[in-house]
Amino acid sequence: MERSTTHRILKSIDDIGKLPPTISKVLEVTNNAAASPRDLATVIKYDPVLTFEILKLINSAFYSLRNEVTNLTQAVVLLGMTTVKNLCLSIALAQKLTVHTKSSVLSPQRFWEHSIRVAIAARLVAANAMKPPSKAEDFFIAGLLHDMGKLVLTNLLPQEYENMLITSAQRNTPLTDLESANFGITHSEVGAKIGEKWNFSPGFIDAVLGHHNKELGESQFRKVQVVVAVANYYVHKIDDAAQPPPGAPGENGAAPAPAP
Repeated sequence: MERSTTHRILKSIDDIGKLPPTISKVLEVTNNAAASPRDLATVIKYDPVLTFEILKLINSAFYSLRNEVTNLTQAVVLLGMTTVKNLCLSIALAQKLTVHTKSSVLSPQRFWEHSIRVAIAARLVAANAMKPPSKAEDFFIAGLLHDMGKLVLTNLLPQEYENMLITSAQRNTPLTDLESANFGITHSEVGAKIGEKWNFSPGFIDAVLGHHNKELGESQFRKVQVVVAVANYYVHKIDDAAQPPPGAPGENGAAPAPAP
């Protein structure tokens, strides 16, 4: 049973599909050492969603710029080409995965609220601990998609995974232990495999893979792993404190939904 389930999960990762054409061009440009921010902006400007999100990010409170940035090339210069690449990848992947999410427990809204909190927490930790501060945006992206494997599991095994989320919350059992025992693979491992398929940077993949690890390895990207793991841990603590005790009745007498 476990082996066949694992096979289904791995196949679903392959079925996610190829990169959208714009994202493929983004990777082509960022992998070219001779490419400039203007070259990257030229590719992105034809995608209104990516353009909007990049300009929204550079004009957010994170950067506290005096004047609003409306020029996409300037935004790419300020953010850095690596950050823009990871942001484009994460936006495209989030759109693809969220469309197929059907769980009443792990709703898209609840999932992304948790993910955004982890992303913000990871960026704040990195901004205060890392040099130069601009690199902190890479931690934001890693925090944003650290749980993307849950979306795959929810889409593929909605009832089984929903029951697992509830059991984890009610029994205070690590979700990854239940996933490993029942599926043969954890959401962290699923997320890392998605990152590999879509050519995310090694640091991002390590952060996704290690965000629940109590003992992290000696990877060259250990700092990214540690920051995202710490951010995720404390956001979960805050989320749990805001929820009724596991097993206690929630709204309309229903069991409370577990934190993502």
